[in-house]
Amino acid sequence: MDRAYGKPVPALASMAPAWMVDQKVALAEVLPALKTALAAMEQIENDFGALLPLAQLMHLLVITDAAAASESCGGECIDLQIAAFRRIEGWSPLLEQLASIDGMILKLMQPMYPELKPEQIDEYKSFWRKFLDSSDARWRRLAVERLRSKGLESTVRDELLHALMVDRAKDELLDDARWFGERALAQGTRLVDGTRSWLAVVCYRQLDVACGDRYRKGLPEGESEFRRSNESIDEGRAHALAANQLQKRSDIKSRIALAEHYGGLLRYSDARAIADQLARKHPRDARPVVVKASILLDQTFDTRTASKLLKAADGFDNREDKFFQMRIGLVFEYLKPLLAGADGSDKELEASFDSLTPIVRDYAKINFDRGKMLELVLKLGRTGMAVQKGKASNAGFA
Repeated sequence: MDRAYGKPVPALASMAPAWMVDQKVALAEVLPALKTALAAMEQIENDFGALLPLAQLMHLLVITDAAAASESCGGECIDLQIAAFRRIEGWSPLLEQLASIDGMILKLMQPMYPELKPEQIDEYKSFWRKFLDSSDARWRRLAVERLRSKGLESTVRDELLHALMVDRAKDELLDDARWFGERALAQGTRLVDGTRSWLAVVCYRQLDVACGDRYRKGLPEGESEFRRSNESIDEGRAHALAANQLQKRSDIKSRIALAEHYGGLLRYSDARAIADQLARKHPRDARPVVVKASILLDQTFDTRTASKLLKAADGFDNREDKFFQMRIGLVFEYLKPLLAGADGSDKELEASFDSLTPIVRDYAKINFDRGKMLELVLKLGRTGMAVQKGKASNAGFA
């Protein structure tokens, strides 16, 4: 069970600024508020609407932690904290971005803490980052504590073991994920098909095809809820089989293929390690760069960094179809708001079209039809831009 613990974390209340921690609030007061805040999160419709409720959840967790230090935190108390931490974890990419935006943090804080001083804003920003860094470890520790409690309802146990299995798989800790899933089956989980489905995925990600086949066998086929899941499992099996065949090959083409299969299995750290090794060994080869850019897009959809990686490889050897498709696609991703009339000058549009011209010309050398088609797209884009500019000029004399 210690597999779930991860790195040690200090008490949440001890990490928070002193002005956030109200030592006088009892659990009987804060738990209903925590329950209400969690229910409110179910109604959130967009990212911006989630910001204040998430900040309120964080505040309530600090108060709960402070109260639990002097009172006994029972099953409901632990369950609510786990649910809150997991809810925040689901929004963590957005929250991490906000942590670096001074104005947004201030906007969040004003309705909650209207009388704060400037130095307290800095304290809150620091706490925000520490909270996000530790929230994952906190809910896992609470989950283990709950699993060890006496008289635990089987439904709660099943959900916690399933959550821990999924969490460990997400973090690429596949041995731990498999351990939690197999423990759940051994204890008679009611989530049999869901657990077997996840275990099949985990086994294939470990390249253990026999194990994956064992858990895949007998999963429901007809129900629509399992059909898509089974298709994903079968894709994982194909990646695992191919990766096993490539393990001992050392040529660059095979290593690139292995990295791509690892990416398909969501083993991003392994795929990245291969790409980094190849990039050091073949510094002028574009193929490892494509792998690294693909991983970035799959994991974080960080189009800016991926675009920079590919741009730096413009003069490299072995720029194949995928390189050009990603390179050009990311430029068009940047062009979308400009073409739609969002903020951006004509000069930016012209510079973007200019940057694409030599790339498209190079693409035509390896894929004539697609290259020529994209040259036509660029020509039409420039024509459209000129027409729009003419309309704007004429409107000025109307």
